Amino acid sequence: NFEWEAYNLWKFKRNFRKEIVEGEIIFPEVSRELLAPQVLVEAWVNGHTISELFDGRNPNTKNEKGPQYTMKKSEEELQDQRGKFQKLKKYKEKMGEWAGTIFRTNAKMFLKDNFVHGDLHAGNVMVSPDHPESVVVIDAGCTCELKEEVRPKFETFVNAMCTGNTEEVADALIDFNKKDTKKLNVSKFKESIKNTMKKFVTGPGRSPDGEPVRIGAMLTAMLKEIQKHGMMLRSDVAMSLVTLGLSEGLIKQLDPEFDCVTGTLGYMMADESVNKDFRKLSTVLGQW
Repeated sequence: NFEWEAYNLWKFKRNFRKEIVEGEIIFPEVSRELLAPQVLVEAWVNGHTISELFDGRNPNTKNEKGPQYTMKKSEEELQDQRGKFQKLKKYKEKMGEWAGTIFRTNAKMFLKDNFVHGDLHAGNVMVSPDHPESVVVIDAGCTCELKEEVRPKFETFVNAMCTGNTEEVADALIDFNKKDTKKLNVSKFKESIKNTMKKFVTGPGRSPDGEPVRIGAMLTAMLKEIQKHGMMLRSDVAMSLVTLGLSEGLIKQLDPEFDCVTGTLGYMMADESVNKDFRKLSTVLGQW
């Protein structure tokens, strides 16, 4: 139902009034006159999605030459990719800023608004030569918000995940499970989560190689263990975890060196309401 997507866009625009005025983020305008359950008309945005630009290879990687000829590509396709690569190279200086904007956007959605874009990947974020300082967020058909009764437990879960407390992570996942836990081999599941987490976190906010914890990769591995043990997470938690992984992947795509520690602490310090409500979580995410 496109009316829901229109509502989501309207709500995002309301939540991000300040950021929109400051030119940091854009949500497309929706035509109310033409809106129907099967029809959604939005304002045209001149530009490319991040995924379209990366089709010409990411200039953050070692590939500085751009797309090369192969038998699978026509000359026209090759020229198109090379054109996108040259555009992306022009944008390279902006990519760190876009990563910061997406990080702050996601932090606000999760920590303050509890209304999160559920599909924030490179195909749903656009950049426009008309607004080079802004990112454009599209396709708001999928959103998620945690039920109030589960938010404290989710906070504990994120805390435990970032600090390496495998027992608390496993306990939280069992609580989030919708299936009958009588059939679940609890000790075996806890052992699998412990072994999985050891690959990604060895101390507060640190991975075995000393770098910040790679949340997206760890979540992917844990979700595989959940599926292997026949569990099913409640929908609001499952979508929140998938969204966390997606957004981290997009941020790292734009800026592999992005400092999540500085970004999170800066956001927490700048917003008193978040500091007040999420003091414990701000400390944890600061470690991340």
